[in-house]
Amino acid sequence: MSAFGSDLAFGFLGGLVNPQFSNIDFNGDGNIDLFVFDRNGNRPYAFLHKGGEGVVAFEHAPQYERAFPTELHDWVLLVDYDGDGVGDLCDLDGVNNFQITKYDTSCVNKNNGRIEIEAQADFTYRVAVLGPDGYENNRTFTANGLRLSNLSSGDYSLCITSPEDASFEVCYTASIGQPEPFSVSAKILANSQELQLNVTGADSYRVSLNNKTYTVTQKTQKRFPLEKGITTLKVMALGSCATVYTQRLYLANKALVYPNPSKGQIKVIAGGNYPRARVQIYPVNGEIRYEALHRFDSTDREISLDVSGYSAGLYIIRLIHTEGEESLKLIVQ
Repeated sequence: MSAFGSDLAFGFLGGLVNPQFSNIDFNGDGNIDLFVFDRNGNRPYAFLHKGGEGVVAFEHAPQYERAFPTELHDWVLLVDYDGDGVGDLCDLDGVNNFQITKYDTSCVNKNNGRIEIEAQADFTYRVAVLGPDGYENNRTFTANGLRLSNLSSGDYSLCITSPEDASFEVCYTASIGQPEPFSVSAKILANSQELQLNVTGADSYRVSLNNKTYTVTQKTQKRFPLEKGITTLKVMALGSCATVYTQRLYLANKALVYPNPSKGQIKVIAGGNYPRARVQIYPVNGEIRYEALHRFDSTDREISLDVSGYSAGLYIIRLIHTEGEESLKLIVQ
């Protein structure tokens, strides 16, 4: 191809409209080659230096153009940020050579975190990784990068070396996090017969009170109507981290014992709102077989007792507390 009587060296390229020029040694022969980025069309061009002393001559080398990202646009210059005389695309210890990206686990105690390593300079690398609970991993990678998967939450150290330069080593720290743990705090409001819940670790959750269900989509305290007697509370986090919290609640003025009759473990549920009670167990017209002080809060008012060693017969369970005294009858089989 020629113009005005002269041959055009690279006429088939169509010319450059808004070019930016950078120096680079594409093939490692010690000669400075040429990289051109045409901002009109966002097109990279590579040219190998083929001239001798005092002679400027270049050869188009499209095989090197494929090494540049396709998303380059508007402005591209190849520079040496650390000033060591090696362009950073070819610089093993360039300040921007490595990019470490970490991804947190999706759920508490789920080992699906990961770390990704990207490298600009085309070398062979080795990375030694140390992490929580004795985690140790040694891998080899290139400029194509490396992904470390199935990681638990915690701190990881990554030390990168290269067999192409025995003096090279750079170390990084990456911390993989996890979501806030799912937690439920319940409080019975006896005067208004309501249950107050404070739920953390879930943006949305479902509350079940016996056969009544409520769906909550805000991370705030919520109040729910509570019936007299025993209520089974279930709170389930919605989404990929489905977690269930279960608790038995009791709203009544009087205490309750079950199962009754019994020949083994029994449950005594304190009524009212008193914080502690002295509990005694004794047979009718007999001596005390059990006595202890038990503490309660608004929701945890249940204690477990073992009567498997008791003789069959009728027993009295006596609760002494700040609101008075109560006596419950228990039949031991």
